[in-house]
Amino acid sequence: MNAQSVWEMERGFWLEGLSFYVQHMHPQALMVLPSIGALGRKSILESLKDVPRWENVLMHDMKLAEDSHCIAITYVAEARRAGGPAYHANCSSAYVSSSDVWQLILHHQTQRR
Repeated sequence: MNAQSVWEMERGFWLEGLSFYVQHMHPQALMVLPSIGALGRKSILESLKDVPRWENVLMHDMKLAEDSHCIAITYVAEARRAGGPAYHANCSSAYVSSSDVWQLILHHQTQRR
């Protein structure tokens, strides 16, 4: 997967819905989110049913490290939901490849104040 594709997929996790997550998230995926803590795949998918998606996300200070089967990224995100305040977070994600299919296996956010 090239760098542009990684960032497009990451953006999709902010903006897209349940079907995107099902398709692009590894079966053993974990997310660590502010005020929620660590969630496994089943809990992540359940949580999407109750929360409106982000309307927009801007990413900056983007960094990427990769080898043939793993890509790790870090960035600062500024996201907004319709009518809501801006949310700022330091983020990191890891993607793994199996049979040339890349999936998110870890995502972490630390809210910036």
